[in-house]
Amino acid sequence: MASWGHRLREATEREIEFRRDMGWACSTTSCGEPVTHFTVYQFTTGRSGRVGTRETGVCAQHAEKFAAKHGLSPTGRPATP
Repeated sequence: MASWGHRLREATEREIEFRRDMGWACSTTSCGEPVTHFTVYQFTTGRSGRVGTRETGVCAQHAEKFAAKHGLSPTGRPATP
């Protein structure tokens, strides 16, 4: 699957509260930590080639890993060299 347009954004207080109240944690397999950020990226779907957008809630640790992998700062702003 090809993906591009990787972004990271901090969750708002309202989003954090909502996810906590719903019992939703970091979407990374078996993490369980509270959501603090959202990863966002576009991708192509299968053979049809349609473009989709994915926004996923992740914890601070997984946000840092996503940021490092895609050249972003942990706040979602472009990393400075």
